[in-house]
Amino acid sequence: STQSTWGLLFEPIGITKARDIRAALKSKDLTFSKVTVSYIDFIPLGNAYVKSDPVHHKDIISALSGHKFDGIRPCKISTVIPIDLPPIKEEVKPEPVISRKKQRALLKRKMIEDLKNYFTASDGKPNLETPELCFIDFECILTGRGYAIPSELAIAKYNLRYGFNDNTYHTFIYPGIIPPQLEEIAAKVTLSFPPTGIPYKNFALANYNYEQIWDEITSILNPNDVIVAKGPQTEYYCLQWLADRVGVKNPYNLIYDYGDLISAFGLLAGNEPQPQELVEMLRMVAKFLYEDIRCDYHTDLLNEMYGNRYHCSLCDVRALGYTCNWLVNHKFPSLVTSPLVEQEPMEKTHSEEDYQENEPNKEPESQ
Repeated sequence: STQSTWGLLFEPIGITKARDIRAALKSKDLTFSKVTVSYIDFIPLGNAYVKSDPVHHKDIISALSGHKFDGIRPCKISTVIPIDLPPIKEEVKPEPVISRKKQRALLKRKMIEDLKNYFTASDGKPNLETPELCFIDFECILTGRGYAIPSELAIAKYNLRYGFNDNTYHTFIYPGIIPPQLEEIAAKVTLSFPPTGIPYKNFALANYNYEQIWDEITSILNPNDVIVAKGPQTEYYCLQWLADRVGVKNPYNLIYDYGDLISAFGLLAGNEPQPQELVEMLRMVAKFLYEDIRCDYHTDLLNEMYGNRYHCSLCDVRALGYTCNWLVNHKFPSLVTSPLVEQEPMEKTHSEEDYQENEPNKEPESQ
């Protein structure tokens, strides 16, 4: 059998403590088993989970939905769909202990092998003509161990021979109310280098409709697609954050690292890059961050202070595709029967090494 956890998400609640929510539930004779307030580094995030049997959800929502726990804003209560955990299998004999470092290395090698097989035809020869890649990139307001709060998203499907198709999605995301204690960090992420240029609050272009965003994501991405990102862990946390807001299970558990994709090309060509060589190849992405492939908002910011260094999700996913083609043509030409269409790399780039430590004096204006 599987274990399931059912609960309700209360948001926003300000800095309300768990005991105050328990008192409100008890005062109305509502049935529940546990109340947990969300924190990051002892700082409340303004939401809480109430564990309760599904049969009592309707009563709780009816009684407390709209209640102003923080004395200002009405609270919204939504159901959290259970995540089924596989049963723990009893082992007949103990397995040899493998260090975490070795486990990560083995997993990385398996993912590279999987990508190599994805670009291998049934006759064992390389096939870069047919397979499709799904590039995804989030910009974030806050990140930390085990979480990431997104502010921008871009998804693009790409074929090495034919380029990007029309199935591309881009949007800004409302990150929710940032606790006052974390606003300084959020401001630094927005304005420090490398900055996003996306205000962490009062941003007119932010999409508040998480359900619509999730529908767009699921209409483009199939869990079985080969999804590639520069930072797979951050992208996973952002997808999980959105899934939690919608109240669904996140099906995108496998996101490949862009570096592993390049290694797979090398493995397929019989010339897998060494670590330092791979680092140089990954730096090539900075040479394809053209100004004219940015979203309209980040294009408008080009006239602002340090505007050409603001990170843009749409620009990042497009640059990944352009870099792929250039690397195949120049580093692994044996993988294709004829050169892929490629873009000319820029001579001057704004890589992270170029970023200055001083910050702009003002936040980008909301559009």
